[in-house]
Amino acid sequence: MLLCQHPSKGVIRYKCTNCEKEKIVHFNCNGKLCTNCGKKQTDLWASKVQRRLFPVTHRHIVFTMPDELWKVIEHDKKLIDVAFRTIPIVITQAFSFKYPNLNIKPGIFSVLHTFGEDLKFNVHFHTLTTEGGITNNGEWKDAFVSYESLRKVWQYHLLTRLKKAMPKTKESNQFIDRMFKQYSNGFYVRAKDRTPKEKLELIKYLARYVRHPAIAQSRITAYDGNTVTFICNKKTHEEKYITMDVDEFITAILRHLPEKNYHLIRYQGIYSNNQRKKYSSIISMFRKTVKFIQKKPCSAKPKCEFCGKTMQVEYIEQPTDPPDDLNLQKYFGQQKLSVSG
Repeated sequence: MLLCQHPSKGVIRYKCTNCEKEKIVHFNCNGKLCTNCGKKQTDLWASKVQRRLFPVTHRHIVFTMPDELWKVIEHDKKLIDVAFRTIPIVITQAFSFKYPNLNIKPGIFSVLHTFGEDLKFNVHFHTLTTEGGITNNGEWKDAFVSYESLRKVWQYHLLTRLKKAMPKTKESNQFIDRMFKQYSNGFYVRAKDRTPKEKLELIKYLARYVRHPAIAQSRITAYDGNTVTFICNKKTHEEKYITMDVDEFITAILRHLPEKNYHLIRYQGIYSNNQRKKYSSIISMFRKTVKFIQKKPCSAKPKCEFCGKTMQVEYIEQPTDPPDDLNLQKYFGQQKLSVSG
């Protein structure tokens, strides 16, 4: 991350065919902690996801859990997979309650989010689900359900499956039983936002949780070499500042980095790969529609800042190992980080 856009990462030199002005573009690191790469990667990722989803109305659902469960899951990350696999079961059951004879199979797209603005380990899932799905006879059915009923269904299936995955001890059983009794109305599920089929802006919102680091650089207000101060709930009545030691701050960020090859997003229901093969005929119809409404991706070649003509690649310098005596302060400056830095 510290070497992002450093010459050792490689460069591309462009030249305008009209006015012969040149432009040098450095390669990025694409690191999950890098605030410089976040915006570009977020846009590319969101465009890719949007092409995969069907052009139908979606519902944005946030599945949460009590903070007591955060601590349990943080110390046993395999339980996150248990929660992930619970989401399609809950949504599909919600459709079956209202349409018992249709066996509706919705398309589900889920994103794991583990941090809050205070950087604490806060596990919840942002999910986009189609309002409807494919029925027994292979036809598409627009369908609506009472999303308020998801609270208890989510609680029941999540706790039941976590109990099976947790160590078979008296303490584990008592903990799960207490979660049922203490939250008699179920776990909070937010499902207010509907996304029209013509535009899926929520995908860009969700993309932030996949590509964006746990804290944006703009939220860091002070750094004196020993402590870091950052703002939470900016521009709200709950706005506050938090100061951490450097080691504590770095640890708080690193705890949200996923393990290598871990999938922060899941395509479930008929969006999953095996279901897409099974229903390829009806999905091909949606693909044609998606191609029709999507804008063509713009060319990778930049426009000249002086005359507006498309620039051509003059040469590409491949990445090399950084010099052993590299002094990062030379590239990042010795001034202390501030709001404007």
